[in-house]
Amino acid sequence: MRRAWFIALIWNSVVLMSGFANEPIEPIERIELAREAYRAGNYAQADRLYRDVVRFAPDVARYRFEHGMVYVALKRWTMAKSSMERAIALDPEHLLAHYNLAQIHLQMRKPALAKASYQRAIALRPDFVPAYINLANLLLKEKAYDEAQALYQAVVALDLGVADAYLGIAISAFYLDDFVMAEEYIEQFILQRPRDARGLHWQKIIADALQTPAMEDEINN
Repeated sequence: MRRAWFIALIWNSVVLMSGFANEPIEPIERIELAREAYRAGNYAQADRLYRDVVRFAPDVARYRFEHGMVYVALKRWTMAKSSMERAIALDPEHLLAHYNLAQIHLQMRKPALAKASYQRAIALRPDFVPAYINLANLLLKEKAYDEAQALYQAVVALDLGVADAYLGIAISAFYLDDFVMAEEYIEQFILQRPRDARGLHWQKIIADALQTPAMEDEINN
């Protein structure tokens, strides 16, 4: 399954970088410089700037979250986890902090904690598809096929047309020996993603499970 990745806020601010290393920078300017450094991929510089930002404003959830995303980019998982947890402590309904904390838990090989964070994200926003898909993918990996399929079906029920949900249903149905359902949903996936190699791969596996066209007709009848 293709993994959804971290989701950061999109910042639209544009700033001019100062050419003077010792020039005093006000907190509001520093946050803009930090965001610009993050967007430019200068993560070490962004980290230094965000450290100053959270010293100026330690109780702003958004800044803690943004700093956490810098740590994610640097793959400093312990620091990223700490920043996301601080953001959540300040704002318990910060959707993206819960979601990205789940992703961090996965990187730290703590799937039970990841599940809890995904579930919290879903509780906060019942139509937040990335949390459904990633939680379902995790359950699929753990061979909890019924639970995974229920989550994929929930995405389909939301009528959001998410191709990965169709793929997930096809795979979970295959492992639950429901080859007819698997075939139906892999076809839906291929319709949405005709160039995705996973579709053809699973279509062949499911067709082999159905064995022959004659058997397929018998099952469908």
